[in-house]
Amino acid sequence: MKWKVVNYSNQQCDDAIFGEIYCNNGNWQWVSVESGRKTALKVTKEDISETNLDETKNKASLVLILESPHKNEYDNNGAPIRPANGTSGKNIYNHLCDVLNNPNTGNKFNNANEKLQEFLSNHIKNTLTVWVVNAIQYQCSMGIVPINHMIKESNWIDEWHSSRNTLVKRLNNFMDNSVCSSAFYINLCTIGNYIPMKTIVGESIKPVSNNNYCEGPHPSSWTRRNAVKFE
Repeated sequence: MKWKVVNYSNQQCDDAIFGEIYCNNGNWQWVSVESGRKTALKVTKEDISETNLDETKNKASLVLILESPHKNEYDNNGAPIRPANGTSGKNIYNHLCDVLNNPNTGNKFNNANEKLQEFLSNHIKNTLTVWVVNAIQYQCSMGIVPINHMIKESNWIDEWHSSRNTLVKRLNNFMDNSVCSSAFYINLCTIGNYIPMKTIVGESIKPVSNNNYCEGPHPSSWTRRNAVKFE
C-alpha cells in the first residue's frame, strides 16, 4: 500500500458551532448552518440561514465529539479550517436529523437512546445549537492518506495522556461560561483498531455529562453502514 501526506499540520483545530436545528411539526431540521460551513457544503435552501453566532449563547446544545481532526480539517498550508470539514460534515448535515427523528423504529437511522429522546422532548419548542468537538484538537493522523491507524492511534494516545483534562475543561466551560444552558453529549469517536479511543473518551465525558450522554458510529461511516444507531 502506498501512502501520501495531505495537508499535514501541527496546529490546533478549535471546537466550532456546526449550526442550529429546530423541531417543525414533529421533525428536527436544520434552520441555520455556520457561514463558512454553509459555503463548503453548498447549502442553497432558502429556509436555512447562516448561523448568527452571537444568538447561540446560552442555548441548549447537542455536542458531537470526534477523536481528532484529519486532512480535510486543514488547508494545504496546514492552517485549521473547522472540525468535521469533509465527509463527516456532509453526513452530519445530511443525516443527523434523520437519526434524531427516528426513535428506536428499526430504520437505518435510529435514535435508540432514551436520554437523548427525553432531552429532545424537553426542548421541542427550542432551537438547539449543534457543536462539533475533537477530543484531541491536533492532527494525530499526520495527514497520511489512507489513514495509517497505528501511527494515528499511537499519536492520539500520546496526546491524550498529556491533554485529556483539556477535553473535560472545554466541556465544563460550555456550562460554566454560559456557552449553553444545557447540553447533551454524543460520542461519535472511532472505536479504534489498536487503542479503544471511543471507550477512553466516553469514560472522561460521562462524569461531567449529568447522564446526558450517548454513543454512535463515526459520521464518516454513516452512508456505508446498514444501520446508524445512537444508543
